[in-house]
Amino acid sequence: MSSAWLTLAPEPEPTGLFRSNTLQVAAASIALPGSGHLMRRRYTIGIAWTIFSLAFFGALVLFRVAVDANLYLLTGIAALLLSCAAAYDCCLRGSLQPAIRKLGFFTLAVLASFIWANALCYWCSLAAGFRYMQNISKAMLPTFAPGDWILVDSRYYDHHRPQNGDIVVIDHPFSNSPRPLYLVKRISGVGGDTVEISNGKLIRNGFPVEENYVKTSEGPAFEPWLRNMTPRTIPPAEFFLLGDNRDNSYDSRAPEVGNCHESELRGKVVRKVRFF
Repeated sequence: MSSAWLTLAPEPEPTGLFRSNTLQVAAASIALPGSGHLMRRRYTIGIAWTIFSLAFFGALVLFRVAVDANLYLLTGIAALLLSCAAAYDCCLRGSLQPAIRKLGFFTLAVLASFIWANALCYWCSLAAGFRYMQNISKAMLPTFAPGDWILVDSRYYDHHRPQNGDIVVIDHPFSNSPRPLYLVKRISGVGGDTVEISNGKLIRNGFPVEENYVKTSEGPAFEPWLRNMTPRTIPPAEFFLLGDNRDNSYDSRAPEVGNCHESELRGKVVRKVRFF
């Protein structure tokens, strides 16, 4: 028994682009292009989309594209277009919905794809061994200011030897800290080098080192070891580290810091990151 106010029959499912099953298919297409087609049993095109998208994101990790800022930006745009194209092909192509509904649905898909593409490229960079870190000290001025974000290649020294001039992140133990602290410094001496500092000038193996990146303060230094250090030979597997802000850096010159061992290296700083 039923009436206009009470019916025992189930309500018909609403039709249109914004019904739940269409949104689920669109979300699947954005997350992994091709999966939405498979959900709709369009197997041939779905498998083609899926293989292509997996190859694309696998290449981001394999070829470590995050090391190059311009290439990383281009891959982010490509990921955005890939997700939008998959959602369009799966849900909008051939649709008889009014144009205003198509436009609204596609706008939603673009916004979702933008968020997902950014997150996915970030995860791919992490999987490739890159880490984003924020510099919190003044020790590397003017190269890096406090608050600057840097990209660190945590796998670089798996295949390369540390070189003088490399800017590195180390995890160094301190006697006054319960756990090691992360520091950003520049390698200024490797195993076998003899380094000294005379009136603030770095001398390596008997030759003055040209350091255009160094910032020095006017007036006397507040600690004598900042401007002068007797010759020191660096043992194998150890490194002599300095900050670019030479008079305001707590580094290997300090007696309580000393050299860094290669086991403390956490990666090479590739570049400064600008998010805006």
